[in-house]
Amino acid sequence: MKRGIRTRVAAFFRREWLPCLLVLALLALNLAALRDLGVGHSLLSDDASYVNSGVTLAQTGMLTMHDPAVPSAQVMPGMSALIALFSLVFGDGKWLWAALKLLWCAMGALVGWFVYHSVRLYAPAWCAAAATLLLARTDFLWCDNLILTETPTMLCFSILLYAALRLGRGGGRMYFLLGGGAYFVSILFRPNMAINILFVAGYLLWTKVPLRRFWKQGLALALVMLCFFVPWTVRNAVQFKAFLPVGFGAGNPVLLGTYQGVGYPPDEELDYQTNVDAVMARRSEKYLDETGSVPYRYQKYLSLEADGVKAAYRQKEWLRRDPAGFFLSYLVLKPWEIMKGVFYWGQVWELPHGALKSLQKLLLGLCALALLTTLFRRKNRPQLLFLAAAYLGNILFFSLGFALDRYNIGVMPALCVFFGVGLDALAAACGRLGRALRLERP
Repeated sequence: MKRGIRTRVAAFFRREWLPCLLVLALLALNLAALRDLGVGHSLLSDDASYVNSGVTLAQTGMLTMHDPAVPSAQVMPGMSALIALFSLVFGDGKWLWAALKLLWCAMGALVGWFVYHSVRLYAPAWCAAAATLLLARTDFLWCDNLILTETPTMLCFSILLYAALRLGRGGGRMYFLLGGGAYFVSILFRPNMAINILFVAGYLLWTKVPLRRFWKQGLALALVMLCFFVPWTVRNAVQFKAFLPVGFGAGNPVLLGTYQGVGYPPDEELDYQTNVDAVMARRSEKYLDETGSVPYRYQKYLSLEADGVKAAYRQKEWLRRDPAGFFLSYLVLKPWEIMKGVFYWGQVWELPHGALKSLQKLLLGLCALALLTTLFRRKNRPQLLFLAAAYLGNILFFSLGFALDRYNIGVMPALCVFFGVGLDALAAACGRLGRALRLERP
């Protein structure tokens, strides 16, 4: 029995020595960055709020965000629930931060495993290794040392991509469970990840998976997700007297996004009193207490609702006054601002921010060349177009709100896998070009 297990383990490492080595290297780099930055390194912003929310949930059973005194639905419960589990074991001090940092470092390293194996399905090992090594950039190392949603989102997204590519090749139930679980968990961390079901479903239909299995598995996933979303929506309705299937945090970033781009309307030319204040006065009536005031527990929710109403009004006026500027901003300028951005607000080992931005632009340029190459060859075309759609679709969705470089890193696994698979296409194209040039020599 023990000899059989040792034999299987030895066979596994002989077969998977390269991805194991890459993951261990990424973990070592993450831990080295942790040692350099320190356990207490924090933005003192969302990361601290997430940790406080998890501690409050463990101690009181109440889900909060930013203010431990009132319940919240500003974020999904995934981060708070995970941190609460660790808080039950490690308390609420330095040991909790250390345990979470180690978990985040491990999750960041595991992204490399799924990036490598996704590329390896369609390209040689050297292409898979090159794609995985992109995760050794110091912006990834820095991000993996922050208790934010980006790292678990990257891991879930990389698992989802790998499972989808496997299912497109005829993979069985195990890959459905793997991908479905990763998809569900990703939504518990960031609700915007729900959009990825469209890209996965489109890819699976394109690769002509059996329709009966497609609909059966899709229905099963929907039923499982309802088991969470129905109680979550009921909870939010009880707490905030509103239909909130995912939460109420979107209004503010959408509003901030209406001040980016070209042609957006100036505040002084808009009638906020009629189109925002009056609307919110009507919506706030059911929240008033006997003194005619809004209780403190509802003020944050109504404030973000007001941001959403103001954002919708500004977008309507922007589209009416300057439709060209509106579409240019939301389809080109804001997406490009996110794509070229590097989430690297701190610094690891004194590597400058400018070098990473140049590397990101080079990566985008190589991926664009690979996409053009794909148009002239059939090999791996469905896979590359799926990966491009998954990356660009998420970027466009983020662009509906505030275009921030932070939003790019969570969906970078799609770009890394695209780069790895596209690298094989570029190498083949260069080989053909070289052979053609040699034939033309006199």
